[in-house]
Amino acid sequence: MTGHFRAHTLQHPPPNSCRVWALDGWVNDTLSSAVNNEISDVGNGLLLNGFVGSHDTRGQQFKQCRISPQVAIPCVIHGEFGYPGDLTPTHMCLEYGAWIYDTIPGAPLRRKVATPASRIHPPSAYQYHPNQVGGASWYLSASHLAILERAVWVNNEFMP
Repeated sequence: MTGHFRAHTLQHPPPNSCRVWALDGWVNDTLSSAVNNEISDVGNGLLLNGFVGSHDTRGQQFKQCRISPQVAIPCVIHGEFGYPGDLTPTHMCLEYGAWIYDTIPGAPLRRKVATPASRIHPPSAYQYHPNQVGGASWYLSASHLAILERAVWVNNEFMP
C-alpha cells in the first residue's frame, strides 16, 4: 500500500502507507519503501511458515519492520484484518495518547479521539468488526514523534 498520503510540502511530506505510518512513522520515500518491503517479507514469511495466531499475535510480528529509532513513549499499533485467515493487516493505525492516527491513499494523516469505537473504525478506514482487529502495545518511533510534535491539526487532518 503505497501512495497513502498526499504531500503537503516538498520538505516534509507525510508518510505514504497506513502500515508504514503505524509501524515506523515517516522519514523519506526511501525508508518508507524499505519498511513497506519488510512488511511484505514478514507477511510472506508468515504465510510460508503456516503461522497461526490471534490478530494480536499477528500484529506483533510486524514490529520487526521498524527502521526508525524507538523512543520510550508508549503507543498501541492496531491491525485490521479483512478476512479471518489474513496474515498481513489490511489496514493499520497508531494509537497514542488520546488519539487514533491513520491514513489511506491520497489522504493526509488523520486523527480521531481514541475510543473502543474508533479502534475498530479509524478515521480513514472502514469500520471493522471487533473480531477483525488486533492490537500490540509498543513505543513511538523518533519519526512518529517528530511528525506529531510539529503537526497543526485542521479538522483533525495533518497540516505541517
